Order: sequence, then C-alpha cells, then structure tokens
Amino acid sequence: MGIKTLVIAPYRGLAELVANMAPELGDFDITILQGDLTEVLPSLKQYEEEGYEMIISRGGTARLVREHTSIPLTEIKVSGFDIMRLLTLIRGYQVKIEMIGFPNIIESVVAVANLMEIELPFTTIRHESEVPGALEVAKQKGAKVIIGDTVTVRYASEAGLQGVLITSGRESVLEAFHDARNLHRVVQSHQARSEALADVMDRMGTGILLADEQGAVEYVNAAFYELMGIGPQELKERSLFDRFPHVQSMLQDLQKESLSELPMKLYDPGQQQISIAGGVVRPTTGRPKYYLFVKSTEEKEEDISVLYPQKFIGSFPQLILSGAAFHQPMEEAIRRLEKGYPVVVYGERGTGKRLFAGALYDKIGSREGNLVEIHVKRGTDAAFERLKRFVFGAGGDTVLYIRGIESYPVPLQRQLVEIVKESKVRIVFSFVKSPQQLREEVRLDNGLYGMLAADVIEMPPLRERIGELEEYVRSFIVKYNERYGKQIVGVRPAAMEALRRHPWNGNILELKSVIKASVKAATGAFIEEEALDLLARSESSGSGIALAGASGRRLDLERPLEEIEKDIIRIVMEEENHNQSKAAKRLGINRSTLWRKIKEIEGGE
Repeated sequence: MGIKTLVIAPYRGLAELVANMAPELGDFDITILQGDLTEVLPSLKQYEEEGYEMIISRGGTARLVREHTSIPLTEIKVSGFDIMRLLTLIRGYQVKIEMIGFPNIIESVVAVANLMEIELPFTTIRHESEVPGALEVAKQKGAKVIIGDTVTVRYASEAGLQGVLITSGRESVLEAFHDARNLHRVVQSHQARSEALADVMDRMGTGILLADEQGAVEYVNAAFYELMGIGPQELKERSLFDRFPHVQSMLQDLQKESLSELPMKLYDPGQQQISIAGGVVRPTTGRPKYYLFVKSTEEKEEDISVLYPQKFIGSFPQLILSGAAFHQPMEEAIRRLEKGYPVVVYGERGTGKRLFAGALYDKIGSREGNLVEIHVKRGTDAAFERLKRFVFGAGGDTVLYIRGIESYPVPLQRQLVEIVKESKVRIVFSFVKSPQQLREEVRLDNGLYGMLAADVIEMPPLRERIGELEEYVRSFIVKYNERYGKQIVGVRPAAMEALRRHPWNGNILELKSVIKASVKAATGAFIEEEALDLLARSESSGSGIALAGASGRRLDLERPLEEIEKDIIRIVMEEENHNQSKAAKRLGINRSTLWRKIKEIEGGE
C-alpha cells in the first residue's frame, strides 16, 4: 500500500492536474480535496483519525493547514517555469496590472519579471486580511487585472476586477511529491526510533511522565500507571493535576523558587510507598514541560553489580598506565593468566587497581572479549550463583575484575576455588587489604588463600611512591590541556612542593581531580601555588570543611554554591568507586537526579 496522502487543491485546475498524474505516482495512495482555506479546516480532524500520513497543498492554504494539523505537510511551490508562463501570458495585456501577494512570491515573480524586462507593480501583504484593502488601493490607481493566489483572485472577482491566478505546473507538483516521499522516510525513521524508546521505557521499573504547564499528559510509561495504582484512561479523561493535586503543589513550589528540580517526596497511593521526583525542562522555544520520576521506596540494593569500566579506564593518560607501578608487575600477571591462574591485586582505594586490570586487558584482550567488573556487595547465595554464571559464561577473551569475594561465607569461598579451577576465563581478584591480612582476620578461606597467595601484586599508595608524582602530574596536565584548550607547561616549584607534602589519601584519583581543577583554573603557562588552594585548606582547619571518607579532602567554601555542589558529587563518586547507587544514597538524592547532575558536570567540562 502506498503512502496515504491527502492533496488539498485550492483551485480546480490543480485538482485535475494531480488526478491526471496519479497513475505515475504509484507509491502514493492519493485522496484529493478541493477547497480554499475556510472550506478544508473542518474536515482535517477526520483525515487525522483515518490515518493519513502526508498532506500536500500550496500557498496560503498550505500555511494555514500546517497550523491546524499534526500530519506532516509538504508545499507545492511556485517554480521559475510557473512564473515564466504567467509573465508570458500577461505580456500582451494593454490594461493596468498589479500583483498582490506574500513576500516570498512577490520577490520570485519580480526577479523573473526584471530579467524579462516586464514592469510589474506589486503590493506586499503579510496576512490575508490585508487583501481587501490592497485591492481597493490598486483599484483607485486604475488597476484592472490583479495577479495573486486563490484568495486574492476570489476577492478581486468580488471587487469587479479580473483575477489572474499563479498556477502550479507539472514539475512543481512532481517536486512536492518528491519532497513528501523524503519527508515520509524521515518521519518513519523517527517513529520507529520513538516506538523503540517507548518500548524500552515501558520495560523500566521507574515510572516516567511528561506533562505541560496545565497538567496535560504528553507521555507516560507503564511503570507510572502500576506504581501510582491507576489506569491509562484516568489520565486521558483528567489532567495530571486533577488526579494528583499534591503533584501540582510540588510544581508550584518549583515555580516560586525558580528551581529546575523537584525535591523528592514520599507518597502512598494505597498500594506501596513510593518516591516522586522530577523537574522542569525549559526549551529554547515553546512552553516549559514538567517531568516526573516515580519509583518504589522498597527497592533493595543489588547484592552484586556488574560494570563495563573501559570508559573509566580510558579517562587516564596512557603514560600513567605504562608507568613503573603498572609496567613492572604486568609481565608476571600476563604469564599467570596465560597459564590459567588468577591474578591478585590489592591496595587502598584510588591506587590504580582497576587501571591495572584495564591495562592488563589491553595487553591480552581482543575485540571479541570484554573487561567486566563484578562487585560482590553482600555474600548471599543469590550473589554467589550470579557470580558463578559469569565465571562459567564468559569467553576466554574476557577479563573478569572481581572485588568483594571476602564478603562470601567460608563454605561459598571453598566452592569458588573449584569454580575458578574449572573455568577458562581470565580473572583478576581485587582487595583493599592483602590476602594475608584477610586470612588473619578470618575473612578469607585457607584454601582460597592458598590459590591466591602466590605472586600477589600490591599497588602502593601514592604517598609511598612520591617519586613518581611529577610524571603523573605531567601526564594529567597533557590530558587536561587538550580538554580545556590550555597550554600549561609545568608546575611552579612551590606548587610542586605542596603536591609532594600532601598526604594523598585519595591516591591517583585525588591527584587527577586536583590537577584537573588546577589546569582549568590556571590563567598563565604554569600551575601556581595559589591554584592549589584546595591542598592548603585540606591541611588546616580554616574555612574548608572535612568530608568523612577515604579521600580526606576539604571543600573551599569561598567558591560559588554551584561549584561546591560539583566538588561534593565528584568526591562522593570517587569515594564510592563510581557506584552511583551508593553515591546517590549518601547525597540524599535519587539515582536519576545524580545521573543528570553528573552529565551536567561532564558537559561543562
């Protein structure tokens, strides 16, 4: 079946032309409606309901129709051939002629008339209501013939003048159908994408809703209906605000405070307690839209999480990944993996254990494999079964970076020994403490310790390898010069000494953040001592405030509130090893809000 198309022809001749051309437009299923502006409007709704995919019209009729329908429309334009035929026709007229029309038509016709050396007086109008007045003026000036579109010609006839219609020829109609064909292809592509996105949204556990300022719902997914305990018909018959008055009060608070985000609030629709959050989207054109995120407050954090951390690893300069701390143990780790033995790496947070696993994967991985990070958060039977499926299901080209196995009880750890021996996957086990210390604390089974204890790789804290500090600093300067368009060439001696004295409790991650901020703030060719004000404040009890956690970093309260918030998010994300669920919980916001704020931070960088 062809593209279901409605052709609205303002004059009879155009309708006949399209009807005669229909057989050669086989990919279109054409319906022709003849009528001017006022005649076609009442029937538009009917054609929308009948599933018409495209509308083709011309002139003022096309402009008006476009404002009153959601069906995509293409316009039959006035071509150079149409204008030349018109001017050739009127060239022999002995009476006074004037043209009345919209700017785009006037400009085209006058340009061709000048080339043909035809003098053509004209009056430009901006709205159809101006036509009667323009005709009266033209009549007073002695005009007998009026050139224009359908409406102009009709008014001219009523005023006792001869109207000459600017008609559209075959080539103009063909071009309009060609444009309709291309537009239909684009619309179909967008509809397929929208349907796929809607399907994905309906599979989500979080309820999502989009509404306008009056509460008219423009989009809602299946989870929203389920969590709020309502059916689709309720939001079709009533506005969002009628059905949920408390949501309207939330939005009113939002407007009063000129905020862009709703605070999270709890609500009990009678089935389960849920949290509602959201905000306002203010597009560059059009009215603001409101969005809501709804989820059950009874959701539990997963016992085990799975990440694909290549993006995180790729955010570090290759010079760091190939430095002595990573390069020296790399060969032994490769040999162990090639023999089928697991690799063990331990050290404080931020010392580079994940980076080491990533560099190792880059050495031995392939396009068919992946680097997969598995974090065991609670040593439950379900978490163990899921880990087992990953170990047995992963291909030989995959590297599993597993942390948290000390959370499992001893019986499950003993089973893990046999699972690792039977599997063919390459495994890197990660610990914060050494396996020996974990065994002494009775957190690691003796059998598992025996398999892991040989050739354990320690990632020393940055404060114990301060001799590598300058190399790391240079690597980060190179990286952030490129990102921020800077040309920093080094660090002043006093600033470098401040870096050496710093305890670096957050290790490489903390150093990365400090150099990043310093490069971004630097105005000269060097990082000066004052650019490291964060370090000075973190070593004193001045105007900074300490954040509890691994990093030990402090906040500069003299900076704008927006910048302080960004620093807090960065620090908490680092301390929670980029686990968004944990970070959101500490910050007291939901994951979707945290995700949006992270994207805003990344976009600003």
